[in-house]
Amino acid sequence: MTDLPTRTHAGRPAAAIPKAHPAQVGNGRTVHQVANHQLTGGTLCGRTASRLLTDAEAAKKNVCTRCAKAAARDQVRLMPDQARTKVAVVYPQAQDFRSCHNAAGLFLGYTFQSAPTRSARFGWITNAGTFSKSLEFHRSGAEELLPSAILDDERTELRRATLRDEAAARLAGRPQVGPFKTGDLVVCADRVTFSVQDVAPAVTGEPDRVIVDSGAQRITGNCLPAETASARQVLEGVIVQHDGATEGSSPRHAGHPDVAAARRALDGLAVARLTDRHDIAEPAEEEREVRGYVIEPRGQGRVALYWMEGGKLIRRDTPLHGAAIDCLEDRMRRQGWDTEPLRRSSQCLFAHVPQDQRQG
Repeated sequence: MTDLPTRTHAGRPAAAIPKAHPAQVGNGRTVHQVANHQLTGGTLCGRTASRLLTDAEAAKKNVCTRCAKAAARDQVRLMPDQARTKVAVVYPQAQDFRSCHNAAGLFLGYTFQSAPTRSARFGWITNAGTFSKSLEFHRSGAEELLPSAILDDERTELRRATLRDEAAARLAGRPQVGPFKTGDLVVCADRVTFSVQDVAPAVTGEPDRVIVDSGAQRITGNCLPAETASARQVLEGVIVQHDGATEGSSPRHAGHPDVAAARRALDGLAVARLTDRHDIAEPAEEEREVRGYVIEPRGQGRVALYWMEGGKLIRRDTPLHGAAIDCLEDRMRRQGWDTEPLRRSSQCLFAHVPQDQRQG
């Protein structure tokens, strides 16, 4: 059997490289891209677009990084003979490589027949050269697995890039985290001045920290050099960043004394960095990396504690991440706070500031 050079989708020749056009998704804070001015196929990153944008509208906003990567990937395609060479290591008789494309017309990779027999099963190979180690009974089954395989490729590349950056930092003799060095005086979120003793080892998924003269670890992003701290707006228990973002609460709640007390109790845990514009229902592209605790004051010394993953609030029964709510409960109890009972599907923990920590 001979290789088929293309596969068509929705009546269009799939070999034609689609022209990307800016489009709006949701509230439109990030510019996405669609192929050939068509909204029906979705964006290049797989989301639903509501309208096309003019170049002038798009120029004022950031572009979705996943759309940009998808467009770039489509310009550099793995050729059929290259795909066959890679696959032949495991499937030496592989044949009938057929290119596959998504609804927007972007190239995903190939499906192939593992052997020249009628009973042979089918596999896939992505544009990055990753191919299936197990086979499907039908070609359509192999094709359905390509999008998730591409996501795995992207995660692998991100991990490799992170390791490269860490290795480069070590070779250059730089500290892996933090802008401070031993002996620097810093003002932390609770307005206390400390002397930096060392930089704490980096922990994946956790904020950078420094070790101060009390022996405690302080979140680097919550500290300022002592000589410049007075030039920044310091509220009770939190430093407001220059871009209007605060850690652990939205900026409008940053100065609340109950929020400051809860932040001290949670010191050392991952903290979400928020703006008042953060959309927890449909976070923008740049907000999907936000994770950690979020505090919201409810009055009379009562606060609601949430946990955020991927820019969204989770529930206690959320797979993988739901246990974070229980961790918040354990921390607050150990810090002497009273907590209200949790339900299986609770989205937050209600806790009460100890009487001796209340202000105002």
